[in-house]
Amino acid sequence: MNFWKAEYKFLKRHPELSIIPPGFSDLKVKSREKFSPALIEDFQVTVRVGEYARKVQLFYRFDPGQPFQSVAMADDGAHEDGQSNDAVFGVLIKPQGGARQMEYYIMAENAKTVSYFPERYMFEWHKVTLDELNR
Repeated sequence: MNFWKAEYKFLKRHPELSIIPPGFSDLKVKSREKFSPALIEDFQVTVRVGEYARKVQLFYRFDPGQPFQSVAMADDGAHEDGQSNDAVFGVLIKPQGGARQMEYYIMAENAKTVSYFPERYMFEWHKVTLDELNR
């Protein structure tokens, strides 16, 4: 029995068998610059994703009673995400139907696993309003 416990511990720590999900940091939604007369009219979201993310999706909705829609986030330098291939992903969401708020969560996948931000995405979401961004 001790052999199997030792084998289990060894395999659990082995780097080739470890599954590390993508991690998230530096989540930002672009807000109006101080003293700028230009108002923010879109939701421009960026996030840093580690652990070799292959695909990053933003799930969003404008009305809490509606299902989430998804859009791909890009790390190509053309979506206000900084430099190409710098692990910062970005996307621009244009509100529809006069919407002033957005609920959203992010999914990232690498070669081995998927992770969500926030982790409890089924129950908790990030929320932002255009009024907050224009203060």
